Amino acid sequence: MGYSYTMNVGRKILFTCITTIIFLFVLEGFLFVLPQIIGIRQGSSYDHIVNGSTEIIVVGDSVAFGYGLEPGESWPSVLFEQLKEQKIQVSVRNRAVSGNGTMEMERERHTIEKVSKLNKRPLVLVMMGHNDFIGHGWRSWSSQSNGTSTPSIETNPPRIYRIVRWMNKLLRSQNDGVVDWQNSEIENRVQKNIQKLSTYTEKMGGKMFLMTYLVPGNATTKLSPSNQESLEKARNYQIQGNKVLRKIAAQASIGLIDIEETVEVPQEWDSTWWIDHIHPRQVGHVKIATSTRKHLAAFGEIPLR
Repeated sequence: MGYSYTMNVGRKILFTCITTIIFLFVLEGFLFVLPQIIGIRQGSSYDHIVNGSTEIIVVGDSVAFGYGLEPGESWPSVLFEQLKEQKIQVSVRNRAVSGNGTMEMERERHTIEKVSKLNKRPLVLVMMGHNDFIGHGWRSWSSQSNGTSTPSIETNPPRIYRIVRWMNKLLRSQNDGVVDWQNSEIENRVQKNIQKLSTYTEKMGGKMFLMTYLVPGNATTKLSPSNQESLEKARNYQIQGNKVLRKIAAQASIGLIDIEETVEVPQEWDSTWWIDHIHPRQVGHVKIATSTRKHLAAFGEIPLR
């Protein structure tokens, strides 16, 4: 009797394990398809390829990706449309991914190499770095002997793992309410990751530019106390992050496209400009695209028109 009971328990455990594995596989597939269903995708609509001697490759996080916007409304897409309207034959490829930190930059080497092999000059625009300090990147740092950093997981982990890990970090960062911008270890790693990709871009015959982020207006009494506090934290977060990016650009001798300094936003927080306290709406993306185009013209990378 005891033997039969043990067998039944064993079968139940085995059945539960198999069912759980199948469920996780189904859930993983659903999470893969969900962004396509709700329109948050980064398919061919984000990769505009036209004939031209230069191709702009945008490497970034959720801001460059166009979080909360329709395909074609992100500033890289708007930039492409502006260039096309001016009959400037330059391709624009948006490689930004929400949640990215500079540890994910390494995988863009193959894109830069591919563009170079097509006899096009890769022009890399990097809007990235803030996630590194708040720990929102999907993967953790793994320090190397040469001082650079690489992902601790060589390939993307399953989405379930990434979501749980990201939520854990998000909750911890919100509870602490502190972003350590004085962390020299993180700053050095961010700089070395950016500089490493810049060096590779130049090796492939191209050039890299580092970009600052758009910063929302001041908090006002129109917001609830909790939202006002959240906005003020976000403003400080963005402002301090941009200071670090300016410092890195200067120390690494990388060209800077200073969006914060060149785009005028409303003095008071305006919901027509911002989805939340970090991500701009389409009006902000249009301004970012226009500023980027003017910067590139001033740097002599595209015709001044």
